[in-house]
Amino acid sequence: MRWIEIDITRPDETAGELLQAARDRQDELPRLQADLGLDSPMVARFLEEQGQLLFKAVQSGSPEAFAVDFDGPHGYHLIVDQADLTLPWNCLHNGLRFLLEDAPVCASPWSLEDTGTAQPHPWLNRWRQTRFTEGVLGEADAAEVARHYRPEDSSEPEILFVNGRVDGPGRARAREESAQLDNALEKTCDGIRLARLDTPEHPPTPSGLVRRGRSYQAFHYSDVTHREPIRPESDHIDIDPWTGDGGHPGGDLEVVGVDPVTSILDEVSDRSARDLPPSWAPRPAAEAVALASPAWEFEDGPLRPEDLQRHHAAPLFVFSNSWLSLPGLGSRFLQAGTSTFVGTQALVANRDARSHCADIYQALSAGLGVAEAVREAALGARERLGPDHPLWLSYGVIGMGPLALQYL
Repeated sequence: MRWIEIDITRPDETAGELLQAARDRQDELPRLQADLGLDSPMVARFLEEQGQLLFKAVQSGSPEAFAVDFDGPHGYHLIVDQADLTLPWNCLHNGLRFLLEDAPVCASPWSLEDTGTAQPHPWLNRWRQTRFTEGVLGEADAAEVARHYRPEDSSEPEILFVNGRVDGPGRARAREESAQLDNALEKTCDGIRLARLDTPEHPPTPSGLVRRGRSYQAFHYSDVTHREPIRPESDHIDIDPWTGDGGHPGGDLEVVGVDPVTSILDEVSDRSARDLPPSWAPRPAAEAVALASPAWEFEDGPLRPEDLQRHHAAPLFVFSNSWLSLPGLGSRFLQAGTSTFVGTQALVANRDARSHCADIYQALSAGLGVAEAVREAALGARERLGPDHPLWLSYGVIGMGPLALQYL
């Protein structure tokens, strides 16, 4: 597949006004869905109008940006400012049809050749080598690529299923989602299984995810997709909490007669054993803002992309099947070190969310890249439910669209 890169990081005045209009309107979407219903045709119409604004913004600076002068499969890789990753770029609409009908679309703060890191991820080198080889020898199928890069008898890449549901019925729905994903990933591609799902018996804790993050190539997080999750009343619960009223270790224990020096030594020893920084270390202003931002919620407290970033534990691929995860978490995961993020950009009924993400994994297990898989599932939903049902426009992908399981 040939990727067409379009850089809009320096928009002209007209493009800047159009982008601002799209940002302002996007905030209206949750209220619109609450008033009209999650599946209202007006939601699809709203996303179409957003797509037209974005299309005009791109064309304002690059009139020929979407002119394809060759035959063959292609995709659009939009290079945008970090703040604009929250916009629904996969809804680009030229006034007649959605671009997604013809090609996958993804947005990223980097080009495909410069990912913003000194050393590219190994998967990216594998993709580039495969792309070069295909230019000479012709297209290779996913199973052939997997066999080439995986030593004999090596295990498949692992995707950790992270259950964020805390109530009884929610746990059952999460198990159903896990089973659907596992079934999708069990499908082989010419005899090769491209990845497998690891579903722990008990949901991992935030600190457990930080410690185990490097062991997995991907996370799949499951939570409610139609409403904001219920947050703990005390939002300070964190894997790196401030301790004591005085903001220093042992401060809260001195009142009840515990020696604060002993408390400090015990805490330092415990946190060192868990590879966590001192809880009283001052937080930079940017991190303080992140503490008030959306997070993955657990019974044990929240987990934020910044927590994973601090410990270099963000996986290469993250799928957050949760409430408005793309605008709330997507760009932050990319900053934390994730290559590709898939999430919701509209409210989605839970049953639709489970079946749709299973369709995406079905396409991934066949060897498609992430952006292609999101498009494949979107077109399937459009054919099944009709173009006026917003499900097919409700998921987006940011980061590196070509990432595929065979390269992990």
